[in-house]
Amino acid sequence: MKPKILKILLIAIIAVCASFVTASAVTKTEISVLVQGKNIAFSETTGMPFIDDNGRTQIPLRVVADSAGCSVDWDKISRCAIITSENISLTMPINKEHILMNGHDILIDTCAQIRDGRTYIPARTLLEALGYNVVWDATQKIIKAEKLSEREKMEYTKNLGLVNLKKGDRINFGYYEQDGNLDNGKETITWTVINVDGEKALLLSEKVLFLQPFQESIPNIVDGVIVGTGLGGGGPITWVDSTLRKELNCNFINEAFSSKERLCIPYVLNSNEERTAYLDVWWYRNGDVTFDKAFCIAQEEVATLLNEADRLVKPTAYAASFFEDENRIVPTEDDYVRWWLRSPVAYTWGSVAVGSDGNISKYRYNQANVGVRPAIWVYMADE
Repeated sequence: MKPKILKILLIAIIAVCASFVTASAVTKTEISVLVQGKNIAFSETTGMPFIDDNGRTQIPLRVVADSAGCSVDWDKISRCAIITSENISLTMPINKEHILMNGHDILIDTCAQIRDGRTYIPARTLLEALGYNVVWDATQKIIKAEKLSEREKMEYTKNLGLVNLKKGDRINFGYYEQDGNLDNGKETITWTVINVDGEKALLLSEKVLFLQPFQESIPNIVDGVIVGTGLGGGGPITWVDSTLRKELNCNFINEAFSSKERLCIPYVLNSNEERTAYLDVWWYRNGDVTFDKAFCIAQEEVATLLNEADRLVKPTAYAASFFEDENRIVPTEDDYVRWWLRSPVAYTWGSVAVGSDGNISKYRYNQANVGVRPAIWVYMADE
């Protein structure tokens, strides 16, 4: 190769490498975080925010926790960061898609990480768990986290129409794709109030919003134990294990509601141990208690909270477009369809759902043509 050509190639390689270094530096430093209006000063010493492989912003834990007035401890044995603030305790294990809030397990859509010897935490997960309204300014690449005063929370709740709700009321809250036209944005979700408990109301979506198997695939079971998990006995997949629970708590809740709206939706403890006609055997597996924002209602709640008409539900146009041909007429948005419950069953291959006739029956975990009718609790304001 001629010396002149070789020189040109070397210069080009150096330029490309320099561009990668510059791009990397920009990626690390271009994201700003403001907590209560105060800009957090990041440096090579504290660590720099970055976007992880799941598209989530990771922030260096200690400097952000300090800015939010939290204390931080590190459990070397369990490899968990422990963040404490007032009456909230958060335990964040490394490389696990869950955290503990006051001892209760919460599903998240990405993991805390160790990078360059520092602990990084998903920004939205940490700040929302601490009660902040988190807004991402994509133009300026700024995360803004603000805590609302009690008066601001009350006013915001009133503006949403979450005031003195009663069973049977209908309310619009949140947005989700429903008409099937992706060009005109999401549509308002209509909910029915099916229960009231003190300052909270239980909402059930008026329509099936999307289709999702209870569990994506039938698990491999050997001698009554799910291979790879150590779970065993009775119905192997319960609500706590299901991919549907993760879909509702990690994707739906974030797609349908803003950060500020999510502050109006509390995490609730769901008991999943009820016995039904499908559980009346000695070897069934108990459904563990779960800590959820969005969920499917239980079979017992169908029996006690819904009349026959309330059990019949139609899909949105968007949901109807995903039905598959099962050697029968494919349901449309004018037809009643099946929708999942979270109650456990004694079968190794199935779960329960409300049928298109309003009756409860069992279906295979990975049944694709069963709809999802999300439920949430919301805080209410007084007049």
